[in-house]
Amino acid sequence: QLMALERIPQIAAEFAETRKNSTVAREYEVALPDELSSAGQQRLARDFAAELSWRYGVAADVCIHEPDPRGDQRNRHAHILTTTRVVTANGFGPKTRSLDERTSGQVEWIREKWATMCNEALEREQRPERVSHLSLSAQCLTREPQQHQGPTATAIQRRDAEPERKQFRSQEQ
Repeated sequence: QLMALERIPQIAAEFAETRKNSTVAREYEVALPDELSSAGQQRLARDFAAELSWRYGVAADVCIHEPDPRGDQRNRHAHILTTTRVVTANGFGPKTRSLDERTSGQVEWIREKWATMCNEALEREQRPERVSHLSLSAQCLTREPQQHQGPTATAIQRRDAEPERKQFRSQEQ
């Protein structure tokens, strides 16, 4: 049986583990600035994955998701999957424990790095918009934060709206 090439690193990471319930990867989901061109968004996602790979010595995989045709067309985002083990010349090495510790400051570094890379990409395309990793209060902004609507809530909203559209269409005919 032939195996898809993209599955080989995932399977190798799984074989490197000694426990059957081991964590083999970390996921980073990042919103790609709508103001960037498609090529700019792709470059940003790849460059960020490379940065994570370089800093932590891990393998990284990038998957860019297009917005749902029925949803907000600005919702282009990337899923970046990294191994939990360092990649060495001999295969997978030790686990990257610095990301497991909440007090290590690594999450803040990653957020700040993402914001910096977004701003550099926006600047390359001569866009005036800027991104910040800081909270609204840390930025001294008084507006209310937006409420993120996840995929489940969006799916329910679409499902509930669909019968109305179907009923409307049947009345037109």
